[in-house]
Amino acid sequence: VWFESQDEQEKFIRNSSLQPLSPEDFEETRLLNLTPWWGSEINEHTLPLELGLRSAVSETKGCYPGQEVIEKIIARAGEPPRRLALLRGSTSVNLSAGAQLPGGEGSVTSLSISGNNCLVLALLRKNFAVIGQHLKLADNVNFTVEKVSEF
Repeated sequence: VWFESQDEQEKFIRNSSLQPLSPEDFEETRLLNLTPWWGSEINEHTLPLELGLRSAVSETKGCYPGQEVIEKIIARAGEPPRRLALLRGSTSVNLSAGAQLPGGEGSVTSLSISGNNCLVLALLRKNFAVIGQHLKLADNVNFTVEKVSEF
Protein backbone atom coordinates (compact mmCIF):
# COMPACT_ATOMS: atom_id res chain seq x y z
CA VAL A 1 0.00 0.00 0.00
CA TRP A 2 1.35 3.42 -0.95
CA PHE A 3 0.58 6.46 1.20
CA GLU A 4 0.91 10.07 0.10
CA SER A 5 1.59 11.26 3.64
CA GLN A 6 2.31 10.03 7.14
CA ASP A 7 -1.14 11.28 8.19
CA GLU A 8 -2.73 9.07 5.54
CA GLN A 9 -0.68 6.10 6.76
CA GLU A 10 -1.61 6.70 10.42
CA LYS A 11 -5.30 7.02 9.48
CA PHE A 12 -5.11 3.70 7.64
CA ILE A 13 -3.54 2.02 10.69
CA ARG A 14 -6.14 3.51 13.07
CA ASN A 15 -9.00 2.30 10.87
CA SER A 16 -7.63 -1.20 10.41
CA SER A 17 -6.73 -4.06 12.65
CA LEU A 18 -3.03 -3.31 12.11
CA GLN A 19 -1.07 -2.49 15.22
CA PRO A 20 2.40 -0.98 15.27
CA LEU A 21 5.13 -3.29 16.52
CA SER A 22 7.56 -2.39 19.24
CA PRO A 23 11.21 -2.51 18.12
CA GLU A 24 11.62 -5.76 20.09
CA ASP A 25 8.58 -7.39 18.45
CA PHE A 26 9.71 -6.19 15.03
CA GLU A 27 13.16 -7.76 15.55
CA GLU A 28 11.68 -11.05 16.75
CA THR A 29 9.31 -11.16 13.75
CA ARG A 30 12.19 -10.36 11.38
CA LEU A 31 14.29 -13.19 12.79
CA LEU A 32 11.42 -15.69 12.75
CA ASN A 33 10.90 -14.91 9.05
CA LEU A 34 14.62 -15.09 8.14
CA THR A 35 14.50 -11.52 6.88
CA PRO A 36 18.01 -10.18 6.29
CA TRP A 37 18.68 -6.58 7.31
CA TRP A 38 21.18 -4.08 5.95
CA GLY A 39 24.15 -3.78 8.28
CA SER A 40 23.36 -7.05 10.06
CA GLU A 41 23.05 -9.79 7.44
CA ILE A 42 23.40 -7.72 4.28
CA ASN A 43 26.91 -6.32 4.01
CA GLU A 44 30.05 -6.43 1.87
CA HIS A 45 30.93 -9.90 3.22
CA THR A 46 27.73 -11.73 2.25
CA LEU A 47 26.31 -13.02 -1.02
CA PRO A 48 22.60 -12.59 -1.81
CA LEU A 49 22.41 -16.36 -2.41
CA GLU A 50 23.55 -17.03 1.18
CA LEU A 51 20.69 -14.92 2.51
CA GLY A 52 17.89 -16.48 0.47
CA LEU A 53 17.78 -13.49 -1.91
CA ARG A 54 18.26 -15.31 -5.21
CA SER A 55 15.12 -13.67 -6.62
CA ALA A 56 16.76 -10.28 -6.04
CA VAL A 57 19.60 -11.13 -8.44
CA SER A 58 18.90 -10.45 -12.10
CA GLU A 59 20.10 -13.15 -14.45
CA THR A 60 19.69 -10.86 -17.47
CA LYS A 61 21.43 -7.72 -16.23
CA GLY A 62 24.84 -6.86 -17.58
CA CYS A 63 27.99 -6.94 -15.51
CA TYR A 64 27.90 -6.11 -11.80
CA PRO A 65 30.31 -6.60 -8.89
CA GLY A 66 30.26 -10.19 -7.67
CA GLN A 67 28.55 -11.50 -10.81
CA GLU A 68 31.18 -14.15 -11.50
CA VAL A 69 30.89 -15.70 -8.05
CA ILE A 70 27.08 -15.69 -8.14
CA GLU A 71 26.87 -17.05 -11.68
CA LYS A 72 29.40 -19.77 -10.86
CA ILE A 73 27.28 -20.98 -7.94
CA ILE A 74 24.07 -20.92 -10.01
CA ALA A 75 25.63 -22.53 -13.11
CA ARG A 76 27.10 -25.43 -11.19
CA ALA A 77 23.79 -26.02 -9.40
CA GLY A 78 25.76 -25.85 -6.21
CA GLU A 79 24.99 -24.12 -2.98
CA PRO A 80 26.54 -21.00 -1.53
CA PRO A 81 29.27 -21.68 1.04
CA ARG A 82 27.10 -20.37 3.88
CA ARG A 83 23.38 -20.16 4.59
CA LEU A 84 21.33 -17.88 6.79
CA ALA A 85 19.75 -19.90 9.59
CA LEU A 86 17.44 -19.31 12.53
CA LEU A 87 18.66 -20.88 15.77
CA ARG A 88 16.62 -21.18 18.93
CA GLY A 89 17.81 -21.67 22.46
CA SER A 90 15.82 -21.89 25.66
CA THR A 91 18.02 -19.66 27.73
CA SER A 92 19.56 -16.23 27.47
CA VAL A 93 23.30 -16.39 26.93
CA ASN A 94 26.25 -14.03 26.82
CA LEU A 95 26.11 -13.61 23.05
CA SER A 96 26.25 -10.67 20.65
CA ALA A 97 25.98 -10.00 16.93
CA GLY A 98 29.28 -10.64 15.19
CA ALA A 99 30.27 -13.45 17.56
CA GLN A 100 31.93 -16.47 15.97
CA LEU A 101 30.45 -19.83 16.89
CA PRO A 102 32.89 -21.88 19.00
CA GLY A 103 33.38 -24.76 16.52
CA GLY A 104 33.84 -22.55 13.46
CA GLU A 105 30.35 -23.38 12.20
CA GLY A 106 29.58 -19.75 11.42
CA SER A 107 28.84 -16.37 12.95
CA VAL A 108 25.94 -14.63 14.67
CA THR A 109 24.40 -11.77 12.69
CA SER A 110 21.37 -10.84 14.85
CA LEU A 111 19.68 -11.97 18.03
CA SER A 112 16.55 -11.39 20.05
CA ILE A 113 16.25 -12.35 23.70
CA SER A 114 12.87 -12.43 25.40
CA GLY A 115 12.77 -14.05 28.82
CA ASN A 116 14.31 -17.50 28.48
CA ASN A 117 13.77 -17.58 24.71
CA CYS A 118 16.76 -16.65 22.56
CA LEU A 119 16.47 -16.40 18.77
CA VAL A 120 19.62 -16.07 16.69
CA LEU A 121 20.20 -15.45 12.99
CA ALA A 122 23.54 -16.87 11.97
CA LEU A 123 25.45 -17.41 8.77
CA LEU A 124 26.35 -21.08 9.02
CA ARG A 125 28.67 -23.12 6.86
CA LYS A 126 26.39 -25.15 4.61
CA ASN A 127 27.16 -28.51 6.23
CA PHE A 128 25.90 -27.12 9.59
CA ALA A 129 22.83 -25.39 8.14
CA VAL A 130 20.57 -28.40 8.61
CA ILE A 131 17.17 -28.17 10.30
CA GLY A 132 17.30 -29.98 13.62
CA GLN A 133 21.09 -29.65 13.92
CA HIS A 134 22.24 -28.89 17.48
CA LEU A 135 25.02 -26.34 17.91
CA LYS A 136 26.75 -25.08 21.02
CA LEU A 137 26.97 -21.33 21.24
CA ALA A 138 28.37 -19.13 23.98
CA ASP A 139 28.51 -20.62 27.47
CA ASN A 140 28.16 -24.10 25.84
CA VAL A 141 24.39 -23.69 25.58
CA ASN A 142 22.67 -25.86 22.96
CA PHE A 143 20.80 -24.15 20.16
CA THR A 144 18.79 -25.90 17.48
CA VAL A 145 18.67 -24.91 13.80
CA GLU A 146 14.98 -24.18 13.20
CA LYS A 147 14.95 -22.68 9.68
CA VAL A 148 17.43 -22.29 6.84
CA SER A 149 17.24 -19.82 3.95
CA GLU A 150 16.16 -21.23 0.58
CA PHE A 151 18.62 -21.42 -2.27
